[in-house]
Order: sequence, then structure tokens, then C-alpha cells
Amino acid sequence: MSSNTCGCKRRLSRWPGSGIHSSQAKFRRESPSPSRADDPRIVEETRQYIRDFDRIAETTKTRRELYDQILAIYPERINPDALWNSARALKG
Repeated sequence: MSSNTCGCKRRLSRWPGSGIHSSQAKFRRESPSPSRADDPRIVEETRQYIRDFDRIAETTKTRRELYDQILAIYPERINPDALWNSARALKG
């Protein structure tokens, strides 16, 4: 997964609404059209990351658990600060 991945991961905690579910809806609405330069593979990787984040968020109790489990799946593909901010925003 690209470190930028359409800039979507680093914005998860900043999107208004009801957390990750709002993020998923927003990403679906704003997915690049074929005329945009973004690689469809990267778009799908970002969608998978969001699905993984959502799935793990439902089964963890603390932001640290969420952070650790996502980092275990994406050890070299993620900005740890952005992940921590997203976990903190969701789990308090």
C-alpha cells in the first residue's frame, strides 16, 4: 500500500460524522473516477484498510488494542501517527 494511499488514511480521524462509518461513506462518494490519476489498485487497498480498521474497531476495547492490531496487519504500510490519531478519535 502506498504511504499516501490517496491521502485517505491520514484523514480518517478528521472527517466529520460518526467515525469510521462516515469515513467509509465519504470515501465511496469521493473515490476517483477513471479520469483521475489515482491507481485503482491503491483505491482498493485503501478501501480494504478501512474495512480492516472497521472490523478491528468493533472487536477491540481500547485505542491501544486497535492501534496494535492494525499495526500488526500493516507494519510497513502505514503512518503510525495517523493510525494513533484515528484510534484515539474512535476510542477516546
